[in-house]
This record gives sequence, structure tokens and C-alpha cells, in this order.
Amino acid sequence: MATPEQLMELATVRARYNKATDAKARGLLAGELAAAYAAASKFDSAGYYYELAADARPGEKSYRKAGDQYFEAFTYAATQQRASEMGGKARKMYEQVLKNNPSDLDAKTNVAMTYIASENPMQGITLLREVISTDPKNQKALFNLGILSVQSGQWDKAAERFQELVTVNPEHVEGTFYLAVSLAETGKKEEAIRTFNKVKTMSSDPALTASVDEYLAKM
Repeated sequence: MATPEQLMELATVRARYNKATDAKARGLLAGELAAAYAAASKFDSAGYYYELAADARPGEKSYRKAGDQYFEAFTYAATQQRASEMGGKARKMYEQVLKNNPSDLDAKTNVAMTYIASENPMQGITLLREVISTDPKNQKALFNLGILSVQSGQWDKAAERFQELVTVNPEHVEGTFYLAVSLAETGKKEEAIRTFNKVKTMSSDPALTASVDEYLAKM
């Protein structure tokens, strides 16, 4: 829920935007309104107004802001239809980013994840593999490839991806947790227990601790 201060900011900027008649002024105010929506975690609205701002003043950074907000809306979408809609909008914005900067691997990874949730998941997997081919240590791509292996029950591949990830970043909490899960699923009990216990030293998140304890109890 937005705070009273955030709602006031939104109302103020929205009123200024609605009154503006000059195209340049409306473009600038669209950016301000987008920022206010982003601060209130209204990601779809933030994406919409950042897109308007980008259309008024096209540029890599402008399209990136719109893409990032649409991607957040895609991530938190409550239905498949909504995820598809927001994912499509995010892709459209990131494609503009990649036209200007094909080496933006973060944008490429996000595009991949929107495809994976679409009717063409293999295109997303192909893009993630391209990211890894360019940057074998890309943490975001390694993590997502690991999660995809978990979802498809390919535990050996999952363990391999998460092992690569924690080698790159030993402090990656989620990566370490999923490595432990993958090790447990592949029958490497002692290594899994050690890794689960390591997770407990890395985070005080009660939900994560409960998940670890649940796995340990099964072992």
C-alpha cells in the first residue's frame, strides 16, 4: 500500500501532468509521474509513464527505465494473462535498449525470462545460454538457468548451475539454498547437509530458516 505521502506526491504530479499542454513539458512530467508510481511500487503505471517519457525523449536510459518497471510488474503478476501482457511490454522496451546497446546482458536476461513465461519458452532458454556464452560468470543467468532445471526436475544440471553460481559469488544466499536442495535431490546427503547449515549462517530470514529446517528434518 502506498503511504499518505506517496499518494499526495502522485496526486500533485498527476495534476501537473494533466494540466500541461506543451509536449516537452508533458514528457518531462511523465518521467516525474513514473518515478512517483515506482516509489509507491505501482510498477505497471510506472512503466506506462516511463514509456511515454521515452517516446517523448527516446534514449537507451529512458527505455531501460520503462522496461525495468514493466519487468517488475511481470515478476509480480497474479495471473498468466497479466504476466503475458507485462512481459510483452517489457520485451518491447528492452528491445529498444538492445538496439542501442547489444551488450546489455541484464536487459537480455530479462527478455529471456519474459519469453520463458510465454508460449515460446525455448527462445528464452536460448537467450540465457547466449548470455552465459558471452559471460560465463553472469550471476543472474546462472541462477535462472538453475531454477529452470529445478522446475523441470533436472537436478544434476541444477546442481551444476548453482555450484557455478556460488563459485562466482559465495555469498549468494538463494543460490546456496538451491544448491543444497539440488544436492539433496541427487542423493549427496552429507554435502547437502553441510550446504543447508551454511545457508543458516548466511541469512536470518525466518521463512528461509524454516525451509532449511524442513529439508534437514527429512534427511
